Amino acid sequence: MEKFSKEYFKSLANQIMFDLSDAEVEELQAEFSDLEAQIQKLTDNYIAEVDKAVEEKTKEILTV
Repeated sequence: MEKFSKEYFKSLANQIMFDLSDAEVEELQAEFSDLEAQIQKLTDNYIAEVDKAVEEKTKEILTV
């Protein structure tokens, strides 16, 4: 996934009309990274479930 810089978050904050300290920016970066990791884990789990379902269905079709 794409990594976002401090400048990105500062620019985003300026666009919505408030300033963030460097500590707040770093906190947002860490939180954003954690959320990205959670989303990736969920995506991987669902892909594994779909792959398993496809494999089972393929076996079912081939045995009939």
